[in-house]
Amino acid sequence: MPPPPSTARVRTAIVVALLLLAPRVGRADRVDSLAQLLATAPSYKVRLQIAITLGRLGDRRAVPALIAALRDADQNVQGAAAAALGQIGDRRADAQLRLLLERTRSVFVQKQVGQALALLQEGPPLPADARFFVAVGTVANRATTGGTQLSQRLAESLLRRFAQTPGVAAGQRDRLPSARRLRQHGAVSYLIDGSIEALSHQASGSEILLSCTIRVSLATYPENSMKAFYSGGATMAVPARDFDRAHADELYAELLDGAAEGARDHLVQSYLRVTH
Repeated sequence: MPPPPSTARVRTAIVVALLLLAPRVGRADRVDSLAQLLATAPSYKVRLQIAITLGRLGDRRAVPALIAALRDADQNVQGAAAAALGQIGDRRADAQLRLLLERTRSVFVQKQVGQALALLQEGPPLPADARFFVAVGTVANRATTGGTQLSQRLAESLLRRFAQTPGVAAGQRDRLPSARRLRQHGAVSYLIDGSIEALSHQASGSEILLSCTIRVSLATYPENSMKAFYSGGATMAVPARDFDRAHADELYAELLDGAAEGARDHLVQSYLRVTH
């Protein structure tokens, strides 16, 4: 026999309170749990608090749940979800926010959506300690294998490596802070484009040697004045008996991660002047 509704609401409230107060809960787990509760919590007050908290956390993983909450039965939750999406600054929310603005008659919701749309035009906020911003732009694959899957892997690796660097914020080119926001923050901004130049493997005794070569350019943003080019790569050896040509792209992906780290290290030490 299911618990009465009042008991279910109390249990949900307790779970939410623990998630909000427990600093030891991993950030990703916390965001995922709150996002799930945003869709299932029976109390609008609980859903309202969750939406507000997800906005403060500023994690993009919450965006799909917050977009769904724009259709919540309660207008307060709709408004809080809109405000949270504005705080996070992910432009995936733009279309759904505009649809909400068209259908709502709530002055409160209209105000929150209007403010959120204005924030989306500014792009995502930068961390307070960010002295540099790096935008990852076009990454091509000029090798004869791997296609767009490996070029996407290199782009993701570059983005992750720069984002892990203290004092550096990073983002994809289609989700960038506005030039005005960057100026207000005082961050020096760069645009990175890259390419996979070569991917190869060859037998060497009882091993197979795999290698990759990448090229990365660094330009100022938004002026797009070229500053530097980096060429480098990575190699690895695997036992010949374990090598499967059909799965070589998985090994190349690992190599590209290492090559991206090398590119990050060189560009940070030469131009960004931060330690990591």
